[in-house]
Amino acid sequence: MMQFLKVILFVLFLIPNNHYYCISFSEFYKGTLIIIVPCDEGILVCADKRIYRSSRGNDDNFNKIIRIDNYNGFAICGAPIVSRNNVEIFNVFDILNKKLEKEKISDNIEYWNHLCDSIRSAFISTALNAPYIDWPESQFPQNNYILFQIIFFHFNVHNDPKMFLLQFRYIKQINPIIEVNVYDLSVIGSFSSFGSSHVILELQNGNKPEFDYLRNDPKLSMILKNKVTSKELNLKDAINFCSQMIIASNKMYSLVSKIDGHIGPTFDLLLLSKNGLKFLNK
Repeated sequence: MMQFLKVILFVLFLIPNNHYYCISFSEFYKGTLIIIVPCDEGILVCADKRIYRSSRGNDDNFNKIIRIDNYNGFAICGAPIVSRNNVEIFNVFDILNKKLEKEKISDNIEYWNHLCDSIRSAFISTALNAPYIDWPESQFPQNNYILFQIIFFHFNVHNDPKMFLLQFRYIKQINPIIEVNVYDLSVIGSFSSFGSSHVILELQNGNKPEFDYLRNDPKLSMILKNKVTSKELNLKDAINFCSQMIIASNKMYSLVSKIDGHIGPTFDLLLLSKNGLKFLNK
């Protein structure tokens, strides 16, 4: 369940640059599957480690889950990095790392307003500080032009894990649209997924026979059908579910989408428990 906190809508009114003499290419780093599974030991977060660059291909060693300290971290899916002429010009990982090292995640609206404004300002001053022809193209029209999503993890005053979802929406036009939405995030059912979830949706709602071996697995089926509670699901089965979803998405994505999801076979696992944030495979 996502409880809406606040919508911050920014429409920029810029004078178009008439000097279209610079031929260059913008490049997005994109593709991710993030899975969140509450279990008996806390909340398990899984993200694949592939990042795609059109000029370099796939890299399966990119960390999309960042642990700032024992009680603060985040995960990102979408296109959080923009390059121009093979030079990185916008990287939301760097922005968040610098901010969260100084100021920890908070539940108050003022904190989120300031964070959203920092990300927006950085995007404008780097990605859009060029002739119009060099601006990044609009991405993901099938997902309402959400350029990237960030899931934040922290612990409240009662030492309970909490999550927030930030969505960054961008549309390239003479007066570009940049919209930042922040939600209080909780998992309703057995799990939630973000990013390139086409394989999971096929497993839940489709009938392609290639996926029957996963649908017919009793433990996976209970989670896919949201029939198991966090108290009933042990950590081992939660890890197995995440790994099976990542592996299937890596191997079989082309069966459910004409667009390459760029999901890699390698992944990170982070557990949010009463003891804080802990990577399980590092």
